[in-house]
Amino acid sequence: MQSSGAESQLLKISKYCELNEIKDVKIFQDIGLSGKTQSRPALDELVEAIKKKEVASVIVYKLDRLGRSTIHLLELTKLMQSHDVSLISVTQNIDTSTAMGKFFLTILSAISELERETISERVKSGMENAKSKGKRIGRKKLRNSSLIRYLHNQGKSYREIAELADCSLGSVQAEIKNLLFH
Repeated sequence: MQSSGAESQLLKISKYCELNEIKDVKIFQDIGLSGKTQSRPALDELVEAIKKKEVASVIVYKLDRLGRSTIHLLELTKLMQSHDVSLISVTQNIDTSTAMGKFFLTILSAISELERETISERVKSGMENAKSKGKRIGRKKLRNSSLIRYLHNQGKSYREIAELADCSLGSVQAEIKNLLFH
């Protein structure tokens, strides 16, 4: 059963299609699922339909009905753009087949890039702060460094060391590299 909010959104989209003489319509709707969730059954089905070139336009009530995060929304619009699919938001008067719609997409891209860069700066700053307080960053080493070094000094191959030290070949390589360059 649809909520009254979903019904009113569908009504608005239906009126838009009627006014613009859009007849061949398929509805992709995830009822009761958050727009924050990037993988939703109907959204996944829509993405596949776009990739198969079965869709000319995606018409939404509001952009946040498609995706709540700027990055996810941008990923979806890039997918649509690469498959010549226009994105239309009936309540926000956005249509990426128009110059103004493309302008909006450019602004959205800039905001998304700013969001990514800001998150990256915060993560780097947080890691530097933690390191300055003596906290270890990354996973705890599970390899036996002294055994790996001993076996290396005995002339064993990396594969032999990995087997004898019960660790991965990558762990052996990292430990030997650390030994040689530090």
